[in-house]
Amino acid sequence: MGFHEFLPTLGMAPGTITSVGTYNPYTVVYDPVNHLMWTGSYSGSSWAIIAYNCNTFTQVYLIPLAFDAAGGICYDSIQQRVWIGSSGSSKAAGINTSNGTIAYTVSTSYTDGMAFDATNNVIWVGSPSASAMYRIAGASGAVTYISLPGYTTAGIEGTIYCPTTNQVYFGANYQSLYKMNAATNVVSSFRALQPSGSQLVTDMYYDALNNVIWYSSYGGNLITINPSTGAILATYNPTNSSYPEGFAQDASGNLWFGNMTNYVLKISSTTGALLASYKIGAYSSYGAFDPINNRYWAACRLIPLKVIQA
Repeated sequence: MGFHEFLPTLGMAPGTITSVGTYNPYTVVYDPVNHLMWTGSYSGSSWAIIAYNCNTFTQVYLIPLAFDAAGGICYDSIQQRVWIGSSGSSKAAGINTSNGTIAYTVSTSYTDGMAFDATNNVIWVGSPSASAMYRIAGASGAVTYISLPGYTTAGIEGTIYCPTTNQVYFGANYQSLYKMNAATNVVSSFRALQPSGSQLVTDMYYDALNNVIWYSSYGGNLITINPSTGAILATYNPTNSSYPEGFAQDASGNLWFGNMTNYVLKISSTTGALLASYKIGAYSSYGAFDPINNRYWAACRLIPLKVIQA
């Protein structure tokens, strides 16, 4: 791609919401090297991973898959690959972002969350059906199965990696957050939650700017946690924040996410103040931010991608 393609596009006023693509997107991740937005389709009749040009919204790649691409997605910044996991089969795939080819297809299990760990050059895959974590070597695609006995009540919800602690964090059993040492694969309890429906883990996000972990709950709470101690730093509950998912940060550090009320919200990552809300007409479970054009992309399952101009 030429340099000119990385220049921001013009003509979208702040607050403008645009539909992109015709497939049913479930997952989405930003590729900063090629300035593409990659999304995994959910529909059983159109299993694929698709890349869109962030400036023009045109489709650049469509790679058919033999499994749904709805379980998780992450960007491997070392090998420059996008990894996608399935919510309905025991597969994951690594896609070369330079040419849209499949580098590896590996066996895992039902995926609920993926995270790239640049410190160890590893892709982490959380699996509720197997009560396990899978460790995929970024360089070779080799898979290591890590059993997590005792985490079977709800399986694993959300998977993130924190480089300041070299730990993988996940939620399980409806009432606790756990961490796993990325070097030794040893799991320990991280934060006990109240065993009620409003506390169920819906998503997790590592905020590198503020060095905090964001944990969201079914009841709409957004909680910031110290990644070293597990201490709760703050709790927020913005309007229309039921079942928050799809966290991404803009260049100013503001946090964007979707929810079950069919809104995308933007809040301050330091105060939790609600800065903006956008009704997109569907529940979005994954989101990614294009920092060049200052746009949030929401994956909404049964309708096209929604792109919001900040």
